[in-house]
Amino acid sequence: MYFYRIIIEKDLKNSQIILEKNDRDKIIIAIKNLQKSQKFEQENALIYKSLARAYSLNNNEGKALLMLAEYNFILKENDKAQKLANEAIIELEKTQDKVAKLRAQDLIEIIETSEKKSKK
Repeated sequence: MYFYRIIIEKDLKNSQIILEKNDRDKIIIAIKNLQKSQKFEQENALIYKSLARAYSLNNNEGKALLMLAEYNFILKENDKAQKLANEAIIELEKTQDKVAKLRAQDLIEIIETSEKKSKK
C-alpha cells in the first residue's frame, strides 16, 4: 500500500504543477493522473478539488461541478454538495455525459437518504 501512496502523491503533485501553470496542452495528463489517484483514494478531498479545476480548465463545466459536489460531500457540506450536483446535472445534460450525470443523481440520493436517516 505504501508504494501506491508514493505514486498517488507524485501524480497529485505533478497535476497541481500543471494546473498552476495553466498549461492547456497538459491538462489531459493532469486529469488522467488525478483520475488514477481518485481510484485509490476516494476520500481525498484535494483530488476532487484538483479535478474540478482541471475539468474547468478543459471547458468541461459539468464534470467540474460534479467534482466540486464530491469535494463538498467529503467535507460534509451536504447542502453545497447537493446544490452543485443539481447544477452539474443541468450542465451534463448538455454534453450527454450519462455516466457523470448518473453519479450526480446518485450523490443527491445519498445526501437525501442520509438527511432522512439523521432526522429520525
